Amino acid sequence: MRNFLKGIAFFVGGIFLLTLLLTPARADEVKESIRAAEKFYEKGNYSEAIKELEFAAQLIRQKKGERLKGVFPDPLPGWKAEKPEMQSAGTAYLGGGISGKRVYRKGSSRVTIEIAMDNPLLQSFLGIMDNPMLIGPDQKLVRVNGQRALLRFDPSSREGELSIAFARKVLVTVRGSGISDEEVLTSYAAKIDYDLLEKVVSE
Repeated sequence: MRNFLKGIAFFVGGIFLLTLLLTPARADEVKESIRAAEKFYEKGNYSEAIKELEFAAQLIRQKKGERLKGVFPDPLPGWKAEKPEMQSAGTAYLGGGISGKRVYRKGSSRVTIEIAMDNPLLQSFLGIMDNPMLIGPDQKLVRVNGQRALLRFDPSSREGELSIAFARKVLVTVRGSGISDEEVLTSYAAKIDYDLLEKVVSE
């Protein structure tokens, strides 16, 4: 019971601090869920208390997802961009992470930037980046704005992919199809707002 109380206190404390990031209306929703959780807890209804706390946490994830939209770059000259699409998963899905993507087009060329926080695939990618012996023959290490990246490009199929483990917490992936060269991938990766991404990660 004592460990449960400590866990609830820590969780509520973290959520309370994060409510400072929310708009007044959304912050009220979070606080309302926290108050409801406290009432359920006092009545001994722990299952409902947990549900209310998870609902509050999901609202905060959605807010962080909105902030993440600003990380995606504007299209390169001659390209057009779709609106960013965001997704915030609960603890039962994708490790409770926040992810988003934005698609860019130029004629038959297409580039997709995906940014995923707390993604389970990140650990596998870090294993490759930490051990260059695991890098495939069609891949190579490059640097983009000071970030170590893994790049693959096939001139015959005109397809490629560039991946970055930002701050070892966020998996950034730039995929291209029908593109002329690997510079398209590195150019888009270089235009990502890493300063804002760092702020979102630390929130």
